[in-house]
Amino acid sequence: MAKSIDKVVRLEVPKEKIQEQNLNELIEALSENKNSLLKVIGIIKHMDENRNLDTLSAMVNHQEDILHNFSKEANKDQNAAILNNLARMTELLGSLNFEGIETLSVRNTRNLNIGKERPPTKRTGFFGLLGALRDPAVQRTLTIIIYILRGIGKNRVKNDKK
Repeated sequence: MAKSIDKVVRLEVPKEKIQEQNLNELIEALSENKNSLLKVIGIIKHMDENRNLDTLSAMVNHQEDILHNFSKEANKDQNAAILNNLARMTELLGSLNFEGIETLSVRNTRNLNIGKERPPTKRTGFFGLLGALRDPAVQRTLTIIIYILRGIGKNRVKNDKK
């Protein structure tokens, strides 16, 4: 029979080998993301040239002071109303139907462009008007105009009786 294992000896990887593996992983990640890293370096360089990096660093170092001042200002009465309105406006924006608004905007733009299209400069005669009455859009428009004129006439009659 085989002898039982009394002691487990762990294989220890030398520190130099671990560092070499980590370095190889890092070099591989750098080469895979070269373009992205160059862009990030460009952004950081631009921020440093404009001294925005110093501002960000100061903000990180003094974040507790900034939060304390912000909460103190937010608790003032005049600012509390602004924050309340901001929260209500955000809630309203969340409930808007943007697809419906876009459809309405497209329809409105299309209707605005209808009037800009110029028909030929040919004069419309009596028979041309009769022919236009066959158009459903013209019929709907004339119906609306007739109802408006009837309403004006009824109000006129009521005002004349007084």
